[in-house]
Amino acid sequence: MTRRYTGAEARELIKAATPGPWHASDDCSVCAGRELVANAYREPDARLIAAAPDLAESLAAVEAERDALSRALFLSDAARDNEE
Repeated sequence: MTRRYTGAEARELIKAATPGPWHASDDCSVCAGRELVANAYREPDARLIAAAPDLAESLAAVEAERDALSRALFLSDAARDNEE
């Protein structure tokens, strides 16, 4: 099974990494501005690496949305139960 990261873990990884934005170059390198972040063997790998900070932030945002919706549903159910 693959490792599952929480939104908090993803944000910690972003904070510890080279500041972005990251971009993939034609030579399969991944850079942040002029700073080399990583080299990849293939262009799709470089694009995935370059997308990692945005993917991590997306995970954290979706997790926060899920938590907010879960809280709202709980409060809605609690309010409905109090009316009965």
